[in-house]
Order: sequence, then C-alpha cells, then structure tokens
Amino acid sequence: MLVNIAGVKIAFKRKSFYRFCNIFLVASIMITAMNERYRGGQDLIIDLPADYDIQHVDWLAIYCYKFRVDFGHVAISNVSSRIPPYVPPQKRFDDASNAVEGWPVTSLLGNDNRRNFTFQLGPPGGKKGYQSMTRARPAKYVWYVNGMLADLYLKRGVTYTFIVEGGSDKSTSDFFNPLYISDDQFGGYGKLSNEEKEQVTVYSGPDPSRVSGRLCLWSNDENVDDLQFATFADFRKTLHLKCDTDKVAALFRFTPDEKTPDTLYYQSYSNYNMGWKIHVVNELPNTITDIKEEPYVYEQWLQTQSVQSPHTSSMSVLGLTTGALTLVMATWLF
Repeated sequence: MLVNIAGVKIAFKRKSFYRFCNIFLVASIMITAMNERYRGGQDLIIDLPADYDIQHVDWLAIYCYKFRVDFGHVAISNVSSRIPPYVPPQKRFDDASNAVEGWPVTSLLGNDNRRNFTFQLGPPGGKKGYQSMTRARPAKYVWYVNGMLADLYLKRGVTYTFIVEGGSDKSTSDFFNPLYISDDQFGGYGKLSNEEKEQVTVYSGPDPSRVSGRLCLWSNDENVDDLQFATFADFRKTLHLKCDTDKVAALFRFTPDEKTPDTLYYQSYSNYNMGWKIHVVNELPNTITDIKEEPYVYEQWLQTQSVQSPHTSSMSVLGLTTGALTLVMATWLF
C-alpha cells in the first residue's frame, strides 16, 4: 500500500494491511517523515492496492510515530455500499473554476545594471500574490526582492551581491530570516530534521543561518483587500516601508558557474514558503522585458513619501564602494 501525504509516499506491507493501526506500527521503518512543510489546504490521497477498497480500512489517523502522538483519528465504519470503491482525481481547491487570477509574475534580470539584489519582508498579497506565483501557502511574510514579488535570472560566471534585511531578532521566527540559496523549493532549513537536511544542497555558504541583517518590512493597513488590485505594482502603492535604523544590513556574494543547477531557490532559514525561483542561465533571455524598480532603499523611499527619517540609516552606504560595504556589514563571500 502507498499513502501519499502532501507529496510524500509511505509504503506499507500488504500482508499487514487489514488493520490500519497494525500496518502503521509494523511498517514504521518504511515511513517517510511528514514535516511542517504541509501547511494545510492540500489533498491527502490514499492509493489502495488493486485487491482492496474502502471496506478494508477500519480507521485513519494523523500520528507522529517519532513522539508517539495521535493528532486525531476517525473510525471508518458502516460504509454505505453506494460509495464507489474508486474516486477519480478531483480538482484541488486552487484549481477550481472560481479560482482568482493571480498577478503577472515579475522577473528581475541579473544584467549589467542589476548586480545587487536587496531582500526585505512584505505581505504575501493574498491569493493573487505569492500563492498564485508559487502554488504554495505562504508564511506570514515573504521575501520582496528589490521591492518586488519576483523570480530572478542570474547569468553563470557573473558575481551578484545579495543584500539581506530579513531581521535578526531570534526571539521570533517572523523577524529572524537569514537568507540562503538551495535546491529546495520550500525553505525553512532550520526546521528540517537531520535526515531532511541531507537531501538539501545549500549553495550560499556552509552556514545558512548567518546572513540575516536588519529588519526592513513593507506593510499596509489590515483592511486593504488584496483582490481589488490588478497588479502587484498597484498593490505595492498601498505599502509603507519601515527599516531598523540602529542596525545594518548583511550581505553575501554568489557566483553561479557551469556546475550550478538551472533552478535554485532563495529562502528563509526560519520559515517555509517565503522565497521563490532563481533561474541560472548561460545567457539572459531577451524575451523578458526588463523592468525599472520603484524605490526600495529606505532613504530613497522616504524621499518619495516627502518624509525624512530623523536618524541616519546604515543603508546609506549602499551608494559607496564595495570596500565601504565590507566595513559596516556582515559580509560572507562564497
């Protein structure tokens, strides 16, 4: 028997199938961990062998084998004969005909005019934003790159600077977000088990928990309806940027080469589903229209709001040379 839970398949011995609880215990060595990557809103699918149907299942449970915790169970009894033994695949909720059309995805090209990428936090934008872009349920905050919800295109052999303003407050996972690059779509490296970490390759240095920087957060009024906006650019006009002025950004440099996979992901060490794709290419595509970002450096953004911060922010050094950056920022070179 195979149990498919949020994309994770669990194998059981057929001879033990008659009692579901017995299978679960007997086949424990074959269980693949179901971790916090499952955030709800996804189908749980049980594929039964050809010789079995729903009549052979006594009960189902969500059970943590490692800690012997039963999170909940339901008895399968008095099953009506009118229930078909097989149900064809159903549309997911996100794929329903009344699903909301998402905002157009923004792509940032790592060309000669864009060798620096700044990572800050912002709201996911409801069903039109991060959820539509990634087909995943987002964390409370997600990464904004140069002030945008975006995927990135990087060219092999070119060195890029990633400036990180995800927060360094370790007392709360919401505002402690070291940035790292890996081949894992979901992120949250700090929450993974040792076994799961062995399945992830990190490309931004040996320690994915080191580069977090000060907190810069885009936010808006809670009563703003994300669905009323046709594009992310329209939505971002409602946001306000606030950065810690008593701390500094962090940064690291990343140079993809011929051994770098074609697809990577920028992620948060502390939280799942905050980042998205990095396309690594030999030549930047000419079919994607390059965009001009709205101001996202704090001082520049304040000037657009006709408000001047009473404090001098550390990010003013971004207009200086790389040497100046390394004097005031936590710099990690890879």
